Amino acid sequence: MGNLLPNGSFGLNALGLRQPGAAFSTGGLAVTFPAHTIGIRSAMLPDWELDNSDIGFRIEGVLRGVGFSANVLYYHSQNPSLHGGNAGPATINPFLCDPALDPVSCGAGVTPIFAPPPAPPGTLVAVVPGAEFLARESYLSTRARPYSNSFDIHFPRILLVGASADFYVEALKSAFRVEVAHTNGEEFANTLAPGLYSRSKVVRWVVGWDRPTFIRALNRNRSFNISAQVFGQHLLDHEYIDTPAGPAGFSDWEDNFFATLLIQTGYLNDRVQPRVIAAYDFEAQAAAIGPGIDWLINNNWRLIIGANLKFGRAKNPFDDCGTCNIYPPFTDPLEGTPGAGTPASATGQTGFRTSSINPLGLFRAGPIGSAQNEDEFQIQLRYRF
Repeated sequence: MGNLLPNGSFGLNALGLRQPGAAFSTGGLAVTFPAHTIGIRSAMLPDWELDNSDIGFRIEGVLRGVGFSANVLYYHSQNPSLHGGNAGPATINPFLCDPALDPVSCGAGVTPIFAPPPAPPGTLVAVVPGAEFLARESYLSTRARPYSNSFDIHFPRILLVGASADFYVEALKSAFRVEVAHTNGEEFANTLAPGLYSRSKVVRWVVGWDRPTFIRALNRNRSFNISAQVFGQHLLDHEYIDTPAGPAGFSDWEDNFFATLLIQTGYLNDRVQPRVIAAYDFEAQAAAIGPGIDWLINNNWRLIIGANLKFGRAKNPFDDCGTCNIYPPFTDPLEGTPGAGTPASATGQTGFRTSSINPLGLFRAGPIGSAQNEDEFQIQLRYRF
């Protein structure tokens, strides 16, 4: 992606050009992009300054058998955020021609379809009645363009406030742990935003349960360690709409839940330890199971056998902004400006979209769904001396 912006490239399903006789842009076209149209310009790394450092505070204690903690952390996100569209690098309009080659057709710059007679460069010209205005521009002029696929990489600062509690319930012979955290400043991909990203406050929580349980039919001498967790996430500023071509907006789910389960025991004085790890992503409808066995053969040799098997829904297509109206009137003459139209009118930026698996569909598929075709089997034989 860093090579695309300065040098150009060839892309598939990249622009929503309106086909002759079509009522709206259909996308799915292969397009050759010149330099300064798509790609990544630079990574905005945080400065190594004292006032730019991560800072946190934690207090913990025990009250009536309940261990608790309160936490505050102000830090830079380790997950990069892509700022595109009108929040990214300035780009050219690849549909404008060179006046040196055709001074008659190219000398006046952009003249939108259905527009009034040409006006001097820089004049605002109405595209369609009731639409917003589109500024005329000249060949190879650059400007920030809403919804364009040119990006800068940012690492936003996030404020996290959280708390946790651990306690034991004698009647259930179980240990429980509860954690909750609220973050402010996280950034997510959003194909409804002109900059292709939005910030959202996020609430995350986890409830864990641990219990040693005897299952005599399977193991008379050792208990089974059963550990289960349920993770939850809620985006408070989530944006999402349904279009005729599929969903658009935040590629992350507004609410998502993730569950894990570990079952482990030991045989032959714990020299043989079988285990099963399972995980399920509720919204992505994807699951993973990891059976394994750890065998300490003797003081020198150790054999570990395991697998990682995945099941469920592998495809979670989502709007990739392939039909966004980046270069009006060329990308869709019937849409006045980027963002025009509403779901109800079934026209414009939010009316018709194309969806694909990559890249934003991977966010909805999650870590399990995006690796559906990556089942694994491992064998490790260790010698210690």
